[in-house]
Amino acid sequence: MRTFRAVIDAFGGPACYARGIIEIDGRLGMTVQYAPHLRRRNSIPPKFWPATVKLAEKRGMAGVTHEALAAIYAAERTKRAAKRA
Repeated sequence: MRTFRAVIDAFGGPACYARGIIEIDGRLGMTVQYAPHLRRRNSIPPKFWPATVKLAEKRGMAGVTHEALAAIYAAERTKRAAKRA
């Protein structure tokens, strides 16, 4: 997966992703209403990464690792910086 949008979609979309994150750790502040915003912005904040990785492991999804999320984050930062320049 090359984008956070693709990661969210792989979980079945924003609502399914949000419910899974809430199930893993409800203290993070994820809501079903917030997840579509993340998808639209193509962003998953780092505070959600551990729960995202745990959720992927729980569902048997390969390729959703801390390293993969960090690589997506770095690529998105590079794209956004290039747009500003």
